[in-house]
Amino acid sequence: MKRSPRTLAIVVSVLILIVGGAYVAKHHPTYQSTATFALAPAPGTPAVLATNELSNFANSATSGTFVDLISSADTAAAAGLTGSGVSITVRADPTARALYVTAQGPQDVVQPALNRVIRASIAREGLINDVFRLQVIESPSAATVSGPSRAVLALAVIALALLGGLFVFVLLRRYPPASTRATGSAVVLGGGLGSTLDQDAYRVLGEPEVTFHLEAFRFFRASVTTTLMQVMGYWRGVSTEQELPEPVLLVHDGHVAHTIASVVTPGERPPQVGPDAPLWRASFAVPVEIFNRYQRLALRSGDIVVGLPQPSEHLTLKPADPDELEELRRGIRRPPPHDGGGASPGQLGPVERAGGPDPASSRG
Repeated sequence: MKRSPRTLAIVVSVLILIVGGAYVAKHHPTYQSTATFALAPAPGTPAVLATNELSNFANSATSGTFVDLISSADTAAAAGLTGSGVSITVRADPTARALYVTAQGPQDVVQPALNRVIRASIAREGLINDVFRLQVIESPSAATVSGPSRAVLALAVIALALLGGLFVFVLLRRYPPASTRATGSAVVLGGGLGSTLDQDAYRVLGEPEVTFHLEAFRFFRASVTTTLMQVMGYWRGVSTEQELPEPVLLVHDGHVAHTIASVVTPGERPPQVGPDAPLWRASFAVPVEIFNRYQRLALRSGDIVVGLPQPSEHLTLKPADPDELEELRRGIRRPPPHDGGGASPGQLGPVERAGGPDPASSRG
């Protein structure tokens, strides 16, 4: 069953909402607490040594050494973080001799855990045997949410669902799935399920006794804004020949049926319907923005509607030879009779001129 772009867009949006909603429901916010150390010369350090160390601090690896000390597994074990769900990250700013420590974990344990890490780090700094010592210049802060909250995530899921649905809708409207090419037989429009006619014979809606024998249906891209479509075939079915109203092309994009009038060709006659009606042809200039999203094509002549298959693409629609065009207008080329004798539509022999063979066959 063919789905419209709007239906598919709604389905995509709903799927995004379901998946995103499940993620938001299972999402547990993470909390963090931060503290700051400063690296300063230990009390009692000679002034000359302290001055020398401070002047060369930016080129030394002292800050990196203390970062490793604070974030080490032994310091975490000494602070009792094992199994607590708290993680520690340390960032150094060598130019300011500052170390920024962040603890992330559950709301009720993250701040106490960072306090224990600070005490354990100060207790273990003697292992480094360095001139500098850790000094707390910012105590652990109260626990705050780290990352987006559930409300923010919910809004993001809603926005993503809307954008996803809009993207699918625009994409399918701009590039509709190609319709299935008609092969072998054509479905009888308005007939019972599964009923068919011979190849290239299309029964029309509105006049059950009228059939349309399709000879050719093709298109080429005339410009960046226009696609030219050409239909050729025979109107058959009634016992006496009569004129039909000038057909128009119906281009349905799944929502609206666009009516396209035929391109006026000097000398062309209105289509004839009858047992010996001549070949009828017409061209239609379809705007590219409509052609690119078509889903169904049909001809309409008065109350008569003829469904059309997918057209074939050509690089150009070469004008007919003047002699051949005159023969077609005079009705010399005719479809086979309904008794099944002769060539079938689409397999007609060479066009013959009244009173002699086809000139093309004698040029040879």
